[in-house]
Amino acid sequence: MIKIWIVDSDVSFALHAKKFLQKKDRKIEVFFETEPFREALKKSKKEKDTKPDLILMEIHLSGEKGVDLYEEILNSYSFLSETVCFLSHVSFGNFEQEIEERNIPLPLFIAKSRFEKEIEETIQSLIEKKETSSSEKKLENFNFKLKRSREEFRKILESLNDFYYDSSKTKGMVDPVDEFLSRLVDQARLLNLPILVEKGERVKSIYANGKGGMRGKRELKDFLVLCDKESVRWK
Repeated sequence: MIKIWIVDSDVSFALHAKKFLQKKDRKIEVFFETEPFREALKKSKKEKDTKPDLILMEIHLSGEKGVDLYEEILNSYSFLSETVCFLSHVSFGNFEQEIEERNIPLPLFIAKSRFEKEIEETIQSLIEKKETSSSEKKLENFNFKLKRSREEFRKILESLNDFYYDSSKTKGMVDPVDEFLSRLVDQARLLNLPILVEKGERVKSIYANGKGGMRGKRELKDFLVLCDKESVRWK
């Protein structure tokens, strides 16, 4: 769902733009005055799901300059800084110098005479940017989980190694095999290490059937050695 806000005291044009833009995958809101618009800005700061993807704003608003309102957005609602697109019946060149003098970023601009020709291209560009941002965020989350998985893997591996290779650290400690093996196999699965998953599942099966003993310890030690070799790649 693409959310578009139209801020324009020209009622006729604002309603025309809303009708032209209205599609099933879009939500259009119109503000004829700046105060209701400011209230919506405040709400979007508290409730992120109300944040617009595009703000179409007339440069000449009734009793107020659109440039002033744009600067207010930059200062108080920076998360919306790249969503503003100015609208005007006159050339943007008349306002470009003023924006540059204020040392603020140049926003998008669409001449009202070319609105129907250019607005769809602008929206499509925003959709692509939104999808790219979403993909990047998913990748970032995946990488974070992967890093956590690797850290968890090492911690579990260290605990099991301590238990079987350094009795001074584990005196009186309950055998952690069942719990740690399950966690270790889960992490190996997350890290896409099928060899460790297969080996780990086999060792788990031995212990689950109450057949630990010498064979179980031997299989477990082999498994730990294999884990050590695989984990070298991440250090």
